[in-house]
Amino acid sequence: MTSAPLCSAARRLPLTVLVLTLAGVMSMGALAQTSDPIASLPSSPKDLLLSLTTDTAVLVEMVGTTASNAEWASDLAGRGTAMTPDQQAMLAEYLALNLPAAVTGTDVASMVQSLPPDGRELFAQTCFACHGVGAYYLQQDRDVDGWMDIFSAPYHRRLLTEDKQRETFASYAASAMPIAAADIPAAWQQ
Repeated sequence: MTSAPLCSAARRLPLTVLVLTLAGVMSMGALAQTSDPIASLPSSPKDLLLSLTTDTAVLVEMVGTTASNAEWASDLAGRGTAMTPDQQAMLAEYLALNLPAAVTGTDVASMVQSLPPDGRELFAQTCFACHGVGAYYLQQDRDVDGWMDIFSAPYHRRLLTEDKQRETFASYAASAMPIAAADIPAAWQQ
């Protein structure tokens, strides 16, 4: 024998499940409409490297090179790329922090993908994983030191602890952020 309040609650359960399911489907649809959140972030160093060359021999030579940020900046400027000075600086910083590196693959795209994660990949893996896709952290205006400071917070200390990951992340975030509110998809405006 069941009590009246229990029966009443049991009858409302299917409606509650339906409402929650519809809310979940609607929110998933909104995210799907924004396409890939990672691809919606500003160009990454790997994107820029892919735009630089389609020649595997050139790429192999580059990734085997040890050079400073200034040396990479000079090298990139001398290549006559269509990159902006800010993009050249972002790529130079990534190359100085992460090269030389071993690559795998037989084409430029797979070789670039095998390089250490760039700042956009690290941003997506760390920020999106915990915070979801949200506008508030995309609009933070910090320099490299300011982005490095986030790792002093207790809940961020355990993140990006492998070689040069924090520096790579901070370099990208300082170059790519803040993103103007008008450039952030409406579905991300949480």
